[in-house]
Amino acid sequence: MKNDLKGLSNPKKYHNLISINNQDVGVLKKMMRAMLLIRKTEQQLALGRKNKLIGGPVHLGAGQEAIAVGISQNLKKTD
Repeated sequence: MKNDLKGLSNPKKYHNLISINNQDVGVLKKMMRAMLLIRKTEQQLALGRKNKLIGGPVHLGAGQEAIAVGISQNLKKTD
């Protein structure tokens, strides 16, 4: 299988802190609110599943909210 990720799959190349200097504070707050909304929603889904209000499997992404928000933030209408 060919590795199309090149160096992106090598965690040793990406270990420095990410700087948020010069980022729009309003955008950062909006992203944080979105992450919190996702986390709270997933907590409610987990509780609903635990209390048998939701049947079937429930896939939760707790701890992965930033991925969804980051991708969503960069989508275009053409995507």
